[in-house]
Amino acid sequence: MKNLILVITSLLGYFLFLSCRSLPKPASPASARINVSKTPNEVSYGYEPVRSHASHPNYKVKGECNGLPRIDVKTAPGFCLGLVDAGEGLIKPRYALQVNDQHILLTDMGGWKKPYNGEVYILVKENKKWSRKPLLNAINTSGPAKCVLDRTQQLVRGPNDEIYLTSAQCIAKVNPFARSNEEKVQVIIPNLPTIGLHASKIITFDQAGNILMNVGSLSDNCELEPTNNCQELTGQIGRGVIRKYLRQADGTYNLNYSIFATGQRNSMALYWDSNGNALWAGENSRDYIERKDSRINGQEKPSDEFNVIHENDELDWPYCYDQGIASPEFAKSDCSRYVHPHLLFPAHSAPLSFLMYTGSLFPKWYQNRLLISFHGYTGYGHRIVTYKRNEQLLPVGDPLSVVYGWDATSLHGDGSPVGLTQGLDGSVFIVEDTNLKVLQLYYNANEGAGSPVAELKLGTVKPVDSQLEAGFKRAEETRKKAFEIKLKNPNPPLFSQIQSRVIDQNCVQCHGGMNYPSIQLLKYDDIGNYKKLKEQLWARLNGDGVPQMPPSGLPEDHKQSLLSLVKQWVDAGTPAP
Repeated sequence: MKNLILVITSLLGYFLFLSCRSLPKPASPASARINVSKTPNEVSYGYEPVRSHASHPNYKVKGECNGLPRIDVKTAPGFCLGLVDAGEGLIKPRYALQVNDQHILLTDMGGWKKPYNGEVYILVKENKKWSRKPLLNAINTSGPAKCVLDRTQQLVRGPNDEIYLTSAQCIAKVNPFARSNEEKVQVIIPNLPTIGLHASKIITFDQAGNILMNVGSLSDNCELEPTNNCQELTGQIGRGVIRKYLRQADGTYNLNYSIFATGQRNSMALYWDSNGNALWAGENSRDYIERKDSRINGQEKPSDEFNVIHENDELDWPYCYDQGIASPEFAKSDCSRYVHPHLLFPAHSAPLSFLMYTGSLFPKWYQNRLLISFHGYTGYGHRIVTYKRNEQLLPVGDPLSVVYGWDATSLHGDGSPVGLTQGLDGSVFIVEDTNLKVLQLYYNANEGAGSPVAELKLGTVKPVDSQLEAGFKRAEETRKKAFEIKLKNPNPPLFSQIQSRVIDQNCVQCHGGMNYPSIQLLKYDDIGNYKKLKEQLWARLNGDGVPQMPPSGLPEDHKQSLLSLVKQWVDAGTPAP
């Protein structure tokens, strides 16, 4: 039953994350209080976007790539993708980092439904093949170190070539070859905020070894604010910000962080430019803007962003988007006061990793050039791209594809690249979270010159068809009539009552949209929503080991009666409506 509770909680957690409510932080006092009386804005995803085709357990392979099975996708001439790990038993892998010739570390965030479900594996090379073994998990990790299992995320090299591991809750140093499990993990930054739409943590280091950390926004576009000021940006536990933690002489980090910059929704790709003394950040922009202004094609706008950030910069989320266009909710914003993006990425391309390539395996053209994973669920996603560059090495122009043609087929799902890391031989390791794969990007000069391909055409995604939207509304009216009849029964099913009082009033504003690419919760759909929520509703409503949903909680004046209703349903064995 606890699992049931956890699953339902994740869904409501999605939705409630979209409100503006902060979590406690270790070194700073109270959080900002957010009034959530404003009607929420629909967002396009919570945690796990549903792509046009589900993931496929196997890839079609064709020949070899550096001794590995070769994946049959398109690449720039001379490049190939080899299959390192086929993903059996993984849930949602995110990053791989090569430690030495024989070992690779791999993170699996464990999905969003269970607390402390993340895991760290070690891949061992034996007889020219990689095998996976558990390193850190819920069985062998306890005490303060357990925080690394909460939505385990990034692996990155830091000062003195030490390995750093990020999770939703904490940052730690990892020594995979330590004798005891206690010695393998050293938590250096604990108690990070975990509530909200964007709980994942990504870090990079400046030239002094200080940590720059993405602390993503609670909401999609601060949609629950009652005023024209987004309070989640300015609270003691600011969200939608970049934090800076100073490295001290003994190698520890001062937990009294400063705010390096504000006004970024969720920058999951970070790189420190020591020449320009600036942070390069790939920002994942808002969703469903067309629901606030029907004149905007929400498939093409807003663009995701490449931001060049200096200390104390104020970026423009949520007030403006693209190059200084006021957001519909904040139409009177003075966009000239904010720092604008250096470059616009395709809308919803979802840049999730930056890798400044410094190896010698790839053609010389790639030296000191940025590789970027486009994870997005739309046609602009599922690619590894690069760009032309200016004298400051900053990307310019349109994206150029290194790996593409990664669309869903009967043989595999859409490519879903997350972490990019450079291998010791100059190859690049790529982790796919949806298809559960670890891949190696390799180059052979005998097969081509390696020039990236200008194949991505912008402006090709069409807005939602008006006829489809009309059909969606008609279907809702049909469900409504049948549902109202069911509620008139003297003893309507418990979950039908939950649908009416909990889901329709607190969840569908964000999760009920057409073509919603995550857990879609339709209005009046007690039967469909029961199947999706039966194992997680209670835990999400209570924040029982998982992020609470809605993020701001149920309305106080009805909270106890609503929880009593859900508890009655759980105690009855979660019967179907």
